[in-house]
Amino acid sequence: MENMFDLMREEQEVIDAPGAGSLSVKRGIVEFQNVYFGYIPDRLVLKNITFTVPAGKTMALVSQPAMLTYTVEVFCYQ
Repeated sequence: MENMFDLMREEQEVIDAPGAGSLSVKRGIVEFQNVYFGYIPDRLVLKNITFTVPAGKTMALVSQPAMLTYTVEVFCYQ
C-alpha cells in the first residue's frame, strides 16, 4: 500500500495524446472502456480492457504477468 502512496506523490509523467477526450468524473465510478495501452507502441499491455467499479465497491484484479495489474493500478491512481 505504501508503494501506491509513493506513486501518488510522483509528478505526472503521462501526457495526453493530441485530441484525447477530457476526463469525466461521475459519482466516483471507475470505468475502463475498450482501453488499449503499451509502454512501447508495438507491445500492448492492455488490450480491449473494459470494466466498471461502482462507487463504494471493491474489485480484485489478478493477472499474469503482474505488469497488467500494475498498469491498471497506475492508471487508477493518476
